[in-house]
Order: sequence, then structure tokens, then C-alpha cells
Amino acid sequence: MGVKTWASFDRSGLALSPDSTPLDPNQPNREDIRVYAGIFGEYRFKAWLALFGEVGYLADFTDFQYVGVDPLLDPAANYQRFDAWLGLRVFY
Repeated sequence: MGVKTWASFDRSGLALSPDSTPLDPNQPNREDIRVYAGIFGEYRFKAWLALFGEVGYLADFTDFQYVGVDPLLDPAANYQRFDAWLGLRVFY
């Protein structure tokens, strides 16, 4: 069993369109705070066979808004994500 956590402050430049022109030159640089927390574990049935799993949560906190992009329904850049993984590990 184990616990994995991290936090980061990320700053990126202007958003560009596919032809490398700024989407909005008046828009400030994007600043995000990202936080992750997760637990994981592994159970070994044999020395060569194990079952493992991980559950995690990732959140991005920012007040950045995408502008000039029509297909986006929600221009907010912040998000929350939950992950759950289960697998079988075989060593040979």
C-alpha cells in the first residue's frame, strides 16, 4: 500500500491557433494550481503474479478562460478528474 500526493504551480504562455497566431493577444498568461492525491496497492499471489490497483484525484484550479474558440461550450479551463485502475502484473 502507498500514498502519492503532489501539488504544482504552472504558468504557460499565450494560447495559439493552428497557424501560430495568438488567439487573443490581450489575454494574460495562464496560471494553474494542480493538486493530486492517490492511493495504490499491490498484492502478490506468487513471486511472479500480482494484482494491483490505484485510485486518484486530480484537480486544476485556475480562473483562466478560453476566448476566441467557438466549439467550446464551457470556456473554463479548470477541471477535476477521478481515476481508478485495476490490473494484473506478471513477471517472467
